[in-house]
Amino acid sequence: MNYIARLSQEQRQQLRDANRTLETLPQDRKVMVHTALRHLSKMDSQQRTETIQSERFRSTFSDQKKAGIAPGHSFVKTMR
Repeated sequence: MNYIARLSQEQRQQLRDANRTLETLPQDRKVMVHTALRHLSKMDSQQRTETIQSERFRSTFSDQKKAGIAPGHSFVKTMR
C-alpha cells in the first residue's frame, strides 16, 4: 500500500508544500534533505524525535527546512 494513501488531507498538503519547498533548494541541499528523510523514516518514534531535537540535526537544518522535513513528524511517521 502506498504510504501517501494513508495520510490525512492535512498531511498530504504538508507533503505537497514540503515538496514545493524542496524543489527550490540547490541540488546539494536536496540530497541532504532526501538523505535525512530516508534515515528518519527508518527510525522508531523515539529515535526520530531524539534525532530531530539533536544539536547536530538542528545545526544542519534551519527551522524552515526542519518543518519541511518533519512537520510535526506526521508524514515521516507514516513512512514506516
